Amino acid sequence: MPIRKIPKNYRNITGIAPYNKAVGIAAYESSLERDFLTLLEFDSNVQHFEVQPIAIEWFDPVGKKHIYTPDVLVHYQNDVIIYEVKYRSDLRKNWRELKPKFQAALHFCKSHGWHFKLITELEIHTDYLCNIRFLLPYQQNGLSGEYSEAYMTLLDESLRELKKTHT
Repeated sequence: MPIRKIPKNYRNITGIAPYNKAVGIAAYESSLERDFLTLLEFDSNVQHFEVQPIAIEWFDPVGKKHIYTPDVLVHYQNDVIIYEVKYRSDLRKNWRELKPKFQAALHFCKSHGWHFKLITELEIHTDYLCNIRFLLPYQQNGLSGEYSEAYMTLLDESLRELKKTHT
């Protein structure tokens, strides 16, 4: 369950999407995050994922407490990884503010036996994602029970007819 509610944003694409591997609501704050969630949905090594499920406390040099909420917690078959999804330009522009958050996440993950990774558009916007986008409607639009049975019956009859004409 998300720790933090994703607010409406008029600068970025925000929304929720139906993912079978998502625990709770799969909300996203950018098209890059949405695309990453799509990659996770198609990854056969992913058991499940949660969007913004934890809050990590950290303290700045003067002792002020801060909260960092990473983007996605992914449970793989043999690993658990917390991901932060960012555009490279945002990382470069805001590195000084982001670095302490990421250090806190690294420490948190190490204490739990997990891993922390930054992921950018270079790893997300790939040919593989284009293929997934093409295939996604076919995966999610299965036939309902009665139509599926009728389709299989028709297919079976057609194959029998084809076999008769070619033997």
